[in-house]
Amino acid sequence: MTLSTIKHTFIGICLAIMCVLGFVIIIFPILAMLFPALLDFLFSLILGETNYAAIGIATLITLLILFIWWTFRLVTKTLKKQITSNYRLFGYYVIQLFLVAPLMFYFLIANNWEVMKDGQFVFGIIIVFPFAGIVPLSTGIVVDILRALKSR
Repeated sequence: MTLSTIKHTFIGICLAIMCVLGFVIIIFPILAMLFPALLDFLFSLILGETNYAAIGIATLITLLILFIWWTFRLVTKTLKKQITSNYRLFGYYVIQLFLVAPLMFYFLIANNWEVMKDGQFVFGIIIVFPFAGIVPLSTGIVVDILRALKSR
């Protein structure tokens, strides 16, 4: 078993370690909230600034759709061997991580959208960021298994 046969699992492990370290080095979780903050801003312009539940649900649905689309794209491009560069592959996993961490956070605050009033609610992502590393790791394992089954 060489590193090229478990390349996706290795990338997933690296990102899972980065997520656990994100609990200490808080710059990664804060960077992960930039895109959802932009979505919140855009939806607040459309739906009204005080309608926190509608803004949160719209952001949650947008993140969910983007996450499903991006993960499907990652798996299909990898199985078709359209991604040749390791840096590009790592980029796909990082974007997946930066979608899933805010998605997990929005699911966590879904029972109380009023916390969005406080500007410091963004720092709550630090709570879920270590658990977000499970997704790239599991995606990497699944892709490596599918690649192994396909090459038989």
